[in-house]
Formats: sequence, structure tokens, C-alpha cells
Amino acid sequence: AAVEALRLVRGRCDGRQDSASYNALYLRKEATRCIVAVCAARPSLGRWLRESGLQDVLADALRSTADSVWDGRRDPEAEETLRLELLALSYVLGPPTAILEALRRWGVVKPAVVRAAADAVVDLARGAMNRKLSDTADPALVAFAAPVQALIAAGCGAEFLALMQVHAADEDLQSRIHLAVGFVGGCPPQQ
Repeated sequence: AAVEALRLVRGRCDGRQDSASYNALYLRKEATRCIVAVCAARPSLGRWLRESGLQDVLADALRSTADSVWDGRRDPEAEETLRLELLALSYVLGPPTAILEALRRWGVVKPAVVRAAADAVVDLARGAMNRKLSDTADPALVAFAAPVQALIAAGCGAEFLALMQVHAADEDLQSRIHLAVGFVGGCPPQQ
């Protein structure tokens, strides 16, 4: 049902001018929340979702939400949706692919994406503390089971540190990035 909901609003823009666009954002948020909850209960479903081609639908949802946020602006509703979309993509593709691609594509111009990625990293790190790995044949599942190690190996800390410099004026964002960097390595610059 969640996948069908995402397909229903696939490619819809979230221009804030009409209620239909807000409904698309809300539907994407709740559909990805469902996917995240189901995959949190059974992480091996990420492989099945990937084999079913869901990564394209999730990537389109992330792209639609990120593109709907104005450059240089923050939007709490969009940030929550982006966080859920990044978590869902982390289950399907692995955290390094989901997080780093989003940071590299939108991080410099869209602080909302940086905030969502930082919060997703913290959620992944905290969730991994209680997770046991049972299937080592799926690289995405291995990366999801040990997201901190996978994100460190992929250079996520350095990416966040660079974005910390770009968005230095946003104190709330700085604190979120500091927390994420605490999990994925790197040393924030002294102020």
C-alpha cells in the first residue's frame, strides 16, 4: 500500500500554492514512514524492496521533496519527510548511498536536506545499537546493520564538515551536524 501511495504522487511537485501539493508531501511522508517502520521491524525487507524496483520510486520521492524546498530555506514539514525518505532509501540502498548522494546533490544549496541527512544519520546510529546482522550476503543490509562504520568508510564525516562551513550562520543546523559528526567521525572546527 505504501509503495502504491508513492507511485500515486510520483513526480508531483510540492509548490506550496495549492492544497494538492501539500497532500502529495503528506502522502509521501506517511508512505515512507510506513516503509521505515516495516523495515525497522524486518530489515531484510530492504532487499526485497530493492529487487522490486522501489529504489526508483523512493529516489523520485526524495527528489520531489528536495526540489520543492527553496534554496537556502528550511521547512520543518519537508525536513521530516526528507528524513523519512533518506531512512527508507538507507534500508533499500544502504546508508552511504542514500545519505551521501543527497548531501552531494543538494547539501550546498538546501540546508533542509542537510538537516534531514544529519537527523537520519543519528537515527541510523542509534537504531544500530540494538540490531543484529543475520544476512551478510546483501551489502546494503550489511551497511544498514553497521551504518556508522559504512558512513565513516564512505567519508560522510568530511562531507558534513564541509557543509558545516557552508551553513555556518544556521545555529540549529550546526548543532544537528555536530551530533551527526559525533557518530560518523571527523572533528568539527573549533569556534
